Amino acid sequence: MEEKAHRHLIVGLGNPESEYGDTRHNMGFACVRELARRLGVSIDRKRWQSLVGHSEEKGVWLVMPQTYMNLSGEAVAKALKDTKLTPEQTWIVYAQRNQVGDERAGHRRIRPFSRRDRQACPQRIAIRAHLRARPLHQGGGGAAAQGGERRRRCPRAGARRRGRARHGSVQPAGRIGLRGVGVTLWQTIIAAEPKLERWLRDGGRLQVGRLPRSAWPIVAGSLARAALERGRPVLVLAAAPERFADELRLWLNGRPSTYAFAEITVSFLDRPPAFDESVSKRLEALDALARSADEPAVVVASRRAYTRQTISRHDLVEGAVLLAPGRGPDPMTVAGRLVDLGYSREAQVETHGQFSLRGGILDVFPSAADSPVRAEWSGDVIETLRLFDPENQRSVMAIPEVSIRTGRELLLGPARGSAAVSRLRESVSLGRLRGDVLSDWEDELTRLEAGAAFPGVEFYAAYLDPARPSLLDHLPEDAVILDFEPDRQRAEARTMLDETAMLAAAEAGGGELPRGFALPEVVLDRLDDFGSRPHLSLTAGEGAPDAVDLGWIEGEPLVGQKRAVPAFAARSETATVVLASEQGERLRALLEENHVPNQLTEVDLDLDLELRSALLHADLDIAAGTSQPGIGFHLATDAELFGRLRRPSRGRGARTKASDMTKEFTLDFAPDELVVHVDHGIARFKGMRLIESDGAHREYLELEYAEGDRLFIPVENLDRVQKFLGGEGAPALHRLGTSDWTRARGRARKVVQDVAEDLLRIYSLREARAGIAFAPDTAWQQELESSFPYEETPDQLAALAEIKADMESDRPMDRLLCGDVGFGK
Repeated sequence: MEEKAHRHLIVGLGNPESEYGDTRHNMGFACVRELARRLGVSIDRKRWQSLVGHSEEKGVWLVMPQTYMNLSGEAVAKALKDTKLTPEQTWIVYAQRNQVGDERAGHRRIRPFSRRDRQACPQRIAIRAHLRARPLHQGGGGAAAQGGERRRRCPRAGARRRGRARHGSVQPAGRIGLRGVGVTLWQTIIAAEPKLERWLRDGGRLQVGRLPRSAWPIVAGSLARAALERGRPVLVLAAAPERFADELRLWLNGRPSTYAFAEITVSFLDRPPAFDESVSKRLEALDALARSADEPAVVVASRRAYTRQTISRHDLVEGAVLLAPGRGPDPMTVAGRLVDLGYSREAQVETHGQFSLRGGILDVFPSAADSPVRAEWSGDVIETLRLFDPENQRSVMAIPEVSIRTGRELLLGPARGSAAVSRLRESVSLGRLRGDVLSDWEDELTRLEAGAAFPGVEFYAAYLDPARPSLLDHLPEDAVILDFEPDRQRAEARTMLDETAMLAAAEAGGGELPRGFALPEVVLDRLDDFGSRPHLSLTAGEGAPDAVDLGWIEGEPLVGQKRAVPAFAARSETATVVLASEQGERLRALLEENHVPNQLTEVDLDLDLELRSALLHADLDIAAGTSQPGIGFHLATDAELFGRLRRPSRGRGARTKASDMTKEFTLDFAPDELVVHVDHGIARFKGMRLIESDGAHREYLELEYAEGDRLFIPVENLDRVQKFLGGEGAPALHRLGTSDWTRARGRARKVVQDVAEDLLRIYSLREARAGIAFAPDTAWQQELESSFPYEETPDQLAALAEIKADMESDRPMDRLLCGDVGFGK
């Protein structure tokens, strides 16, 4: 029968636009054309949104989808349906840079198969588009020769650094192809340990021991890539999840997308604000898990992060508002839905969780989006939908649709609020609260019953959703779990829960919290509720007797040892040696000083690195080096090369956050000086303490509060403490476990708001009044300026011109000119 003759479907991926031409992007096209030539068939029939060829004799269909790569799945699905072929009979040919499986990385995704088909995936032929190494010392090449500018891959690199595809390789201008089809770093790491392969295939539990911290992101990234190849999302559990996510992004380089389910350090008892960056990151991670059926992603969290209750999966998905041109409802209905989702209405949208409504124009900044959206209605139907810049409020580009999910980790509304207040009043008594506190509680309960949002409404989350959902409730059943130092994480989570319970008991004893009040936290027993999902625990210690040793070792110090640098570089004769440093000039000088031939090859370091005998330079800031002699990979960083520890890199394109910069700061206060903690108020700094927990030592700041209470702050949270800069006289220390500090901040916030309103009124009056307009410069003025014996700098000339323009205007001038006296050099 004819159906039996159709034995193979071969799909070549590429981009049909002319600008890509014969670049590496069209490697799949080139291979399919060569097959067609050898089979003697034409490939010009238009079918399935593709160019198609068919060899009756060989039983082969050749397909070149003419859509973008991220849309190729539809063409493949149609071809499979019409030819009645199976995924096992399908071959997908693509350039190595165009990975199957990651849509969020741009055009590097094809998804013709749903979750139910993942046991029968197509065969894949990845043709590596190799890049020529360029010696660092050559003129015009390398980071040093380009003024230290870091080179990065461009998603549209083919449009600028165009090369010609010939015989399975690509040769961009200025580089030559390397030999053959190589094996990448991540593939080698997985293949080197059969137990990892079996664990990824069969699931279950496995433990890895003796894995140094510097190798964690490399091993985690490799396992994530392997899981992604199987269409499975990944949950990485590690202390300081935001920092670990940044390290992962560096090695993954956008494949797959990585999200941080951030820790929130502010206690519920202190009524934290809803719309901060941490909440936005948490919601973004949950949104990624909700989309994991089509776009598997990596989410990094810690047990401390998910001890805090979050929104349920049902409320996250079902509560979304979809906006698209040609659809309703009317803007007022949408605004009401946004309020229920926890968005706040503002005069102008500036950050996540806000919306504004002006007639038929609605601006909204979705919680899990990079840019805000502007919708314009014509009647009850949306006419246009565009992204806009929150800085200048100008529209950027049109979009087909947007799904807006909750801006808080809970849903509100009159029905939910009323039920929550009923549960609270049935379970606890407010009668023992202090009089001034009771009035505040009654006011909040009235607002909660009406379904209104207010600062600190998350405090009542356990009554709004008694199930107390956690991150694990959002985790798909086929997710893979990588668990770093689980014992330490459990201890930290237990400590945090114990501290919260202690503070709650103190507030209850002081009449500020009802006894038995349910805090929105996940119970300790549920922190390891992973079900049957594959679970891999990894530790730097020995681990269990049957723990697997992957063969990684800490980076060895090279500074100050006469023969260390030449010996380390000599390993490149039989292995891959990478020197990661942003100090190209200094690195070159170090090699010359140690008589190492300058044969550095500049690379973009990530897990797609092809392992080969070479001495490579990566223009990156990585915390520490590591080696795996068994696979022939050695990494040295500034820590080993120059003896200087550097802050862990935030990865490619990551934003800097104040809390991640704490290691660069020094204390600006001494023991017994007054300090202010952003969550707990004024205390006395008693000094640094080294405390042991689960065999590891960590540094803490010791703060003393009223009545002798002590609070220990990890050094990574140093940004939450600053020196007290109040007026004359020593203020009273605040008491832990009370609302004194919260009320003080509320009063200060009210004063600031009053001052802001006064300033707004004053400046509105100034703007409305006419000022004094001075006459333009006269000849005498110009003669005086010409007599100035020194030449002005461009900035000085610009300042003079701007001031003169303001003085000649009849509007009052708001300008302060600061003159800085130089000291000579």
